[in-house]
Amino acid sequence: MNSYDHYFPFTKLGLSSNPFRTLTDEEWADIAVIPAPIEASFNAGDNLLLLGQQGRGKSTILRHLIRRLAWHGKQTAYERLPSFASYYQTTIRDLDAFALDEAQRLVPWQWFSILQQVHRGMRLIVGSHRNDKWLFQLARIPITVFHMETLSNRQHLERVLQCRIEYFSIADNAMIHFDSTAIDYLWQQYGDNLRAIEDCLYHVFQQLNQPTTITANHLLTYTAKNI
Repeated sequence: MNSYDHYFPFTKLGLSSNPFRTLTDEEWADIAVIPAPIEASFNAGDNLLLLGQQGRGKSTILRHLIRRLAWHGKQTAYERLPSFASYYQTTIRDLDAFALDEAQRLVPWQWFSILQQVHRGMRLIVGSHRNDKWLFQLARIPITVFHMETLSNRQHLERVLQCRIEYFSIADNAMIHFDSTAIDYLWQQYGDNLRAIEDCLYHVFQQLNQPTTITANHLLTYTAKNI
């Protein structure tokens, strides 16, 4: 290994870095794969409520969709409520669209000002672990609810992984690929838990030192070492 390889170990794999490393907010938005039903509802102008456990892709989708609205000249904001917070901090008065992530942490009376702004024309995209559709019904605000587990399948997982490899590919020259046995293994082992899949693949990619096609055997070997 020469000094260049030491500092840029993934270049020999046709990649700019480990595709499953921690991403920036901008990178998360870039690599989003939007399920077709959410895409259709978003394009129709709906308010959206995405429901699901951690690691199911809600945050990625929220970041991507709110950025698309910003590209079209809308005044937008994204806020993720940390675990200790029950109040949002964003000034929403002049926004065209607001994406609120981890909304199950919000105290109920905080919804009042948000729903007021929605009545005034602000569009809302929410990620949550709890179905608060009743609040919108009470306020007579239409919102389309999506349960993330119903939108995820093996084909979606394959698209997500392919998108990640393509995003970090150098000049479309990635020399790492997944075969069907690897996709099957990840789906059977982790289901729709994308965060667990990313964690597994980060460590697998850290151990790669030459171009290869990743198979179920690669993943089984990693799993066996870490049980």
